[in-house]
Amino acid sequence: MQEFFAFGSRLLLGLAIFGVGLYLGNLAYEAIPRGPGKATALYASAARIAIVVLATAMALQQTGVAEEIVTLAFGLVLGAIAVAAAIAFGLGSRDAAAGLVDRWMERRGRGA
Repeated sequence: MQEFFAFGSRLLLGLAIFGVGLYLGNLAYEAIPRGPGKATALYASAARIAIVVLATAMALQQTGVAEEIVTLAFGLVLGAIAVAAAIAFGLGSRDAAAGLVDRWMERRGRGA
């Protein structure tokens, strides 16, 4: 019986965390100004989704439901975002890196 009440309290706290996350997500969605382009609507939606996903992970962690899975999934998503940013940065600065390597090779050719 005591375990039931302990789980019930964790569940209520998890629901409260999720509710606050939904509120904050919608608040962020409304707070991001919308301009004439489509990008601002995308930013507002991305902010809301990110906040709701974080709140959901926190709520599941609090309730004790699949703690390891939530932690692993959150880490994998964060790692995937980091890898995607690194690839985008690398592909976006490919020309600048090529120019830098060319300058290095010119200096090395003159100095040798």
